[in-house]
Amino acid sequence: MSLDVANNPAFSQPQTFTGAQARVDAINAAGGLGGHPVELIGCDSNLDPNQEQACIDQAISEGVAAIVSSSIFFTPLTALEEAGIPFIGAQGITPDQ
Repeated sequence: MSLDVANNPAFSQPQTFTGAQARVDAINAAGGLGGHPVELIGCDSNLDPNQEQACIDQAISEGVAAIVSSSIFFTPLTALEEAGIPFIGAQGITPDQ
């Protein structure tokens, strides 16, 4: 899952998901990971703490393999840790992130 801010006028990085999807497309064109295709799910938090939490809850409920190339600003990462979901190639703004 890529959890991004794509449509907020104060801060927006739609290219983050676009870049992550380009990499997924390249991985799949080369045969996937261990012969399995990779799927990227995008979730726009819109700089809303409640929406950000909803994105994280979605990731946990869907059992995603990882959160990649993301911006998480308001939510502690403990829920992802407890679910065994890595937070890769991303940025946070709090010490625990």
